[in-house]
Amino acid sequence: MIDVGLMKADDGRLIIPVERMLQHGVEGYLFGDLESMATEIVSKPIGAVGYPMVMAVLAGSELLGAMTSTVKQSDRIESYWAKYMAQVDWHYGHLGVIAKELARNGIAHSYLSDLGVLVQRGGGRHFMRSGGELIFDCLQLDVDFRRSYTEYALPYILDNRADAQRGLDALFKHDLEKASMVANLPAELFPDVLTPIDGHTTPIYVRQDPPWETED
Repeated sequence: MIDVGLMKADDGRLIIPVERMLQHGVEGYLFGDLESMATEIVSKPIGAVGYPMVMAVLAGSELLGAMTSTVKQSDRIESYWAKYMAQVDWHYGHLGVIAKELARNGIAHSYLSDLGVLVQRGGGRHFMRSGGELIFDCLQLDVDFRRSYTEYALPYILDNRADAQRGLDALFKHDLEKASMVANLPAELFPDVLTPIDGHTTPIYVRQDPPWETED
């Protein structure tokens, strides 16, 4: 969170400003990792990072769902897919709950998508069925997710920054509280490096003249 831009608000709360989350969290870490997985890995029977790509998109969908809606936490993926992914491809409007329950939850709990979802890399079979399972093409999912953000979600967030900030604050409220677990570790076993570590190499996926820097 520090790398993304954690800071104190006027009332003393720790927050991540919307603009910093968009530039560094979404367009930096998230899109940078997706781009690396899409371009630096070749198709192969095992190790083609299909599951990590799907998980990255679904984590991003939950993050953006928090910034674009007021639904409860468990419904953020469905909300984002219905409102923004569906504007790229109407199929997504029917698949938010499947993506959450069978893809995200399955991979998170056992590193396998649950029965009903088959993850593939390329081949042009996105949303076709095979053996009774629905195919998620991780490469096409990445392309559609980026487009949903750039063309639809980002303009909405920039036009509704106060609402987006409230959603972002709610998303990280409990995470910031749980950070005390690290502060309570014994210092003699986990020494402080005293100065921040900088110079990371994560690629930043940003457009020329980001909208939040060009507006008056």
